[in-house]
Amino acid sequence: MRHLILCSLLFLMATPVLRADDTTPKPAVPASVSVPSYRVTAEDVLDITVQDHADLSKTAVVLPDGTISYPYIGEFKASGMTLREIEGRIKDVLSKEILTPNVTVTIKTLHERPVSQVVVQGPVRTSGKFTLKEGWRVLDLLIECGGLPNTPGASYIASLVRKGVSTTLELPRILSGTDMQANLLLEPGDMLRVQEVIFTPATVNVLGQLAQTGTMVLPKDGSVLSILIATKPAPQAALTKAEITHDGKVRIVDLSSYAENGKIDPNIKMEAGDTLFIPLNKLTYGVYGAVGHQGETYYPENQQIKASTALTLANGAAQNADLKKAAIIHPMKNGKENITPINLEEVLKKGNVAKDLVLAPGDNLYIPERGHKSSLNMSSIFSALSFAGLLGIGL
Repeated sequence: MRHLILCSLLFLMATPVLRADDTTPKPAVPASVSVPSYRVTAEDVLDITVQDHADLSKTAVVLPDGTISYPYIGEFKASGMTLREIEGRIKDVLSKEILTPNVTVTIKTLHERPVSQVVVQGPVRTSGKFTLKEGWRVLDLLIECGGLPNTPGASYIASLVRKGVSTTLELPRILSGTDMQANLLLEPGDMLRVQEVIFTPATVNVLGQLAQTGTMVLPKDGSVLSILIATKPAPQAALTKAEITHDGKVRIVDLSSYAENGKIDPNIKMEAGDTLFIPLNKLTYGVYGAVGHQGETYYPENQQIKASTALTLANGAAQNADLKKAAIIHPMKNGKENITPINLEEVLKKGNVAKDLVLAPGDNLYIPERGHKSSLNMSSIFSALSFAGLLGIGL
């Protein structure tokens, strides 16, 4: 039975509500009352109809404080107003949402005074007073008033006010239809208050060397790994020097393992409002001379680049390259350069990996053309680089 009630609640969210006591005869508007001049009073029942908009048509009970509740307006004082004045108030608001709304307000009953009543306030299909049936609980009243709207991104909280004392209700347990302890038994005069809560998802800022930057939704577990997967660090990202700013305090975190194996320390997390900044990797190395593509490129963090690898990444050697006379040029602190010869022909053609030297950040690999003098000296290298227009690369 509870399951059937719950299913009914879900369907009623999208369908017009039929009150169980709608078949009970209601006092009609007395003939002595002039409808155009009649002013609404507490406990009147009004039918509000918006042509071609069934979702905006509803039955509203004027509460003891003289108010009714209506979409886009909320609660407003209707007692003392004529029906035409109420129509005008609703039209003014709906005209901002609908082109020339056709609103009609009529009196359904005057001064409805059930012996036992309960009240519903808030964003439900039909708010106002309801005749209390024997054995009714909160879920029964929710079904009777049409249920909760299925607004995207919204949640709802509810409370039951009894003799001036408000009790917070556990809606998920009530809507399960099986928890009688949470689904309180109603008493005459109870008021069910429903409030809509729009939850704004927690966000973080992501800046720096990433394919996607800006504000993004924080993963539920605060996982920085999920953020990196979504934002895609650039090849030039200095992951070893990543910064997370929390409450104005910056801490350096090492995320370089992400580039190596796609994983990071699971204890590295972020909170709402934090900022992740990935700086630029300023470490570089260069490959120049008789190669497919010469110039500087980023030196990967926590990795070693061997001469053969650097040559491969530079699209290999040109046809006229003299691999036997290659050299690694290493800048010194005194402004001079240390030149180390390397025979890449033995490395690449004879497989002598022992002679494959490692480039350090800032080094430049130079591959001369065949026909140059066999002797290796700084003058010949500078001459070749100068001829290629490459002076000023930090040598």
